[in-house]
Amino acid sequence: MEVNTVEEEINGRKVLISIVRDISKRKEIEMEYLSTKKEMAAKVSYLATHDILTELPNKAVLTKKLKDKLKRSENNPFAVFFIDIDRFKFINDTYGHSIGDILLIRVAERIKRLLCKEDLLCRYGGDEFVILVNGRENSAEFYKIASRIVNRCSRRFKIRGNELYISVSIGIAIYPDMGKNVDRLLKHASMAMYSAKKKGGNKYQVYVSKEDTQYFKRYSLFGYLNKALQKNEFLLYYQPQLELVTGEIKGVEALIRWFSPLGLINPGDFIPLAEDTGLIIPVGKWVTNTACKQNKKWQELGWIDLRMSINVSAKQFYQPCFVSTLESTLDDTNLDPESLSIEITESIAMEDFESASRIIRELKNLGISIAIDDFGTGYSSLNYLVNLDLDFLKIDRSLIKNLHTQGKKKNVVKGIINVAHNLGIKVIAEGVERQEELDFLKDHQCDLVQGFLIGYPLPVRQGVNCFKY
Repeated sequence: MEVNTVEEEINGRKVLISIVRDISKRKEIEMEYLSTKKEMAAKVSYLATHDILTELPNKAVLTKKLKDKLKRSENNPFAVFFIDIDRFKFINDTYGHSIGDILLIRVAERIKRLLCKEDLLCRYGGDEFVILVNGRENSAEFYKIASRIVNRCSRRFKIRGNELYISVSIGIAIYPDMGKNVDRLLKHASMAMYSAKKKGGNKYQVYVSKEDTQYFKRYSLFGYLNKALQKNEFLLYYQPQLELVTGEIKGVEALIRWFSPLGLINPGDFIPLAEDTGLIIPVGKWVTNTACKQNKKWQELGWIDLRMSINVSAKQFYQPCFVSTLESTLDDTNLDPESLSIEITESIAMEDFESASRIIRELKNLGISIAIDDFGTGYSSLNYLVNLDLDFLKIDRSLIKNLHTQGKKKNVVKGIINVAHNLGIKVIAEGVERQEELDFLKDHQCDLVQGFLIGYPLPVRQGVNCFKY
C-alpha cells in the first residue's frame, strides 16, 4: 500500500488528508523488471567470459587467470597447453559443421575429465583449446597429462550415427623456463603445437628455444636416459592381440614409453642410443620384470591364457646371460614360461644365424615362444622361416595399411599366411585399423591381429579396458 498525506485548509481550519492506494501490482511489475534486468546483466557477463558452443571459459578469462597466476607464482612451475584438433577442416567439410560443433563439445568434455579442479580449460578459438595446468610435483607430470589427452582424444567418437576418429596436437610451455609473461607462454606453447603437427600430429611437443636445441642432441639425451630408470620415467603401455577364431584377447604386446624431462621421447629415438651405450641391458631387464609381473596379476584376475609379448634388441638377445636372466625373471614373478613371447626382428635373426638358432632352441626348451617382428620390411627370407623354430610371424603394418584396396598387397599377405601355416607358424597382423582389413585377414585364416581397431596401447591403469573388444 502507498499512503500520501497532504495538508488542506477547510473553513479556516488546517486538516490532514491521507490518500491510500493499492500499488502491489505496480511493485510486482517493478520487481519483475529488476529481476529481468539482473538476468540480462548476468547473461551479458556470462557471454563476455564464456564460449557459447562449449560453455568453456574464453580467451579473456584465460588471459586474466594467467596474469593473476603470474603475479603470485613466486616462480612455482605451471604449464600452458595449446591444443589443436588435427585435420578438423576435413571433419567439417565431410560431415558438416553441425557434426563438427558436436565434436568440439565432446573433445572438450573428454579433456576436462582428465584435469584437476584447479586446472583451467578454455576454448581459444576455432578448434583450439588452451589449458592452464597448475603446479605438479615435477615436469614429468605435465607430460603424462598431455599423453593422456592425446590417447583419450584418439578413441572413437560416435556422433549422430557417424564413427569419427581424430587426433590432437599439443604444445607445452612451462613457467618460468619457457616464458615469464602471458604473451610468451601462449606464443611458445603455440609454436610447440605447430611443431607437433609438422611431425604428423597425434602427439605433444615441449617448447624448445634455439638456445636449448642442444638438449635434443644425442649425447645430451644420454644424460637424461642414464637417470631415467632411477627416476621412474619409463612406463609400459600394452596393446591387445585378438585371436580371430575365438574372438578373444589372447595376448598383449608390451611397449615402452619414456616421459623424460624433455617430453615424451619416441622409442625410435632412444632405443638405438640405449643399445649403443649399453643402457638397453638394464632397461630391457626392467621391461621384462615389469611386463611379467603385470601379466601374472592379470592372470590372477582371470586372464589365464594371456600371453605377454616383449621386444628385445640385438644387444639383449646376444648377451651370454640372456636366457638365464629370462629364466630368473620367470621364477621371480612365478609366471608360466608359456605365457611369455619374445619378439625379434628379421635383422637380429640374420645377424648371427647359428647363435640365433641356439638361443631360440634354449628359449623354446624353457617353454617361451618366439616371434619374428616386422616381417616384410627386411630380408623376408624363407631360409630362416624353415630353419628357425618359430612360433609366430608378425606381418608389418606397412603391408596391412589399406590392404583391402590394393590387389598386390592382398596377394602378398595371402602368400605369407599360407607359407607360415605350411611351416606350422601362426601369423599375427599388426596395424589393423579398418574393419575391411580385419574382414580380409579373417577370411584368409590369419591367426591374430593387433592395431587401433582392436585396442590402443594403454598404460596399466587402463589396461583391462583394452581387453574388451
